[in-house]
Amino acid sequence: MKIRKLFLAPFALILAFAFVMLLFQTASAGCCDTRPFAGGTATSINGNVTISSLIWRAEVSSWQDGGPALDKIGWTSWHVYEKCGGATIDYTERSPAYAQNTTYRANVYEQAFNSCSLSKVTGNKGYHQYEEAGYTSIYPWVHYTKSFP
Repeated sequence: MKIRKLFLAPFALILAFAFVMLLFQTASAGCCDTRPFAGGTATSINGNVTISSLIWRAEVSSWQDGGPALDKIGWTSWHVYEKCGGATIDYTERSPAYAQNTTYRANVYEQAFNSCSLSKVTGNKGYHQYEEAGYTSIYPWVHYTKSFP
C-alpha cells in the first residue's frame, strides 16, 4: 500500500503539470520569418503572451542581424484579434510603424481577455517592413495564434 502511494503522488503531479501545459499550449501558424536582406538576415516575429488569467499581450518585432542599419524597419500592418468558438469577438487594427537608420523595431499591445466559455484563440498578424536603398524592399507576412481549450 505504501509503495502504491509513493508511485501515485509523483504520477499525479506529472499529470497535473501535463494538464496545465495543455491548457496553455501554443498553436503556431507561422510565428516567424527569416530571410536574407541587404547583406544580413531579416527576422520577423509575432507572438502572444498570457500575462494572467485576465490579460494577454500581442508582440511584434522586426530586426536585421548583420548588414547595415536600414532606411526603414518595422511593419506596414498589424492586426490583433481574439476568437471564441471560431467566431471573432475582438479585432484591433494597430497603426503601421517603422524606425529609420536602425536594425530593430518592436511593440506590444496588452488587452483583457473577453468572456468566452468555448475554445479561445488569440492572434496577431501583419506585414513586416524592411527597406534599404539599392535593395528590393521586402514585406514578410507573419501570423501567430495561441489556442486555449
